[in-house]
Amino acid sequence: GPGVSQEAKAAFERGATVVPLMRTGGASSGQFDFPPGATVQLDFASKQQWSLLQDKGASVHKSAEAAASIVMKCPAKTTTAMEAQRLRSELGHDARIVCILGGTAFRNGDSKALVEAIAAKLGKLTDAKMKFVTGGMKGVQEAFAKSCGDGSRVWNLLPVGESSGYGTGTDINAGKDLDERKIIFGLLGDIYISVEGGPGVSQEAKAAFERGATVVPLMRTGGASSGQFDFPPGATVQLDFASKQQWSLLQDKGASVHKSAEAAASIVMKCPAKTTTAMEAQRLRSELGHDARIVCILGGTAFRNGDSKALVEAIAAKLGKLTDAKMKFVTGGMKGVQEAFAKSCGDGSRVWNLLPVGESSGYGTGTDINAGKDLDERKIIFGLLGDIYISVEGGPGVSQE
Repeated sequence: GPGVSQEAKAAFERGATVVPLMRTGGASSGQFDFPPGATVQLDFASKQQWSLLQDKGASVHKSAEAAASIVMKCPAKTTTAMEAQRLRSELGHDARIVCILGGTAFRNGDSKALVEAIAAKLGKLTDAKMKFVTGGMKGVQEAFAKSCGDGSRVWNLLPVGESSGYGTGTDINAGKDLDERKIIFGLLGDIYISVEGGPGVSQEAKAAFERGATVVPLMRTGGASSGQFDFPPGATVQLDFASKQQWSLLQDKGASVHKSAEAAASIVMKCPAKTTTAMEAQRLRSELGHDARIVCILGGTAFRNGDSKALVEAIAAKLGKLTDAKMKFVTGGMKGVQEAFAKSCGDGSRVWNLLPVGESSGYGTGTDINAGKDLDERKIIFGLLGDIYISVEGGPGVSQE
């Protein structure tokens, strides 16, 4: 159903490989807003193999053989989540990463002075764990970088092969283009300061907010940061560790730049450390092995198609016989597709079942691991974890992951 679509979409958009068993119907056949690109033949799969994922009349054995072969041939590639994890490691696992969001040109008369004042205040901090990341763009990000102390705690994240030209801070590279860089930027930070901006700023703020990062919007500057362009509504609600007066100073266009800057810097400094979904995915990847090839299983909690269960069991049995110890299999600990896979994948020694904190799969095989306070958080983490996703039947939730 819909859950499968939701999970597949998140994985596909960050660059993971999706292998959809289209013959099983539901989300995996392209319904429920399943990502259209995920049903296009993969360039390392043969035409015959891809046809066997679609053909309802093909034998279970042949379709299973094709699916397992595609998974095994899947080339290793670096996903946006893996790149974000690499950067976090380089900046320090215990770093508090503050990302700067904003337009490439200032629209509001005092926005530049406000950004410079905030940067100057944060640049004087003695907390060496707090590090600042820009996207290397003109406008808001450049103004921040050039005003944040001596630049020793500023990093400018740009696509591979590009440089900021700021003359301050350290340029770092990730992502083949601006779109990939934006996704990585949205996965990297603990805190996001948002100034002015348009749809792009809203998109990045939304991605960060939805995975649990803290957003500090300078609402007085207008644009996306004031709630326009589909900016996440929850991000403009007063943070519980900010005072009413401080939050008001982020909104009040009539307040002095000094007072608003003081309020914003204080909120950032007081922001409590918390574990985001991206950090949890990074932790799990580390536990499974940084060089692991992680194959995640997506599917509904009950079988709708007559031969889907046999197909899942046959694929699991074939993959369970692999001698490649780097390939590891992760389910979401649910009934239906994921349970059938776990129970048929060899002796279960390479199967992990990811559940919300405090829950167990009850499978009796594989190793249960926990992340996320509830099912929604667990789904986000699941969508950030894998290199390859095998999709069977399902609804909107599977499409989203």
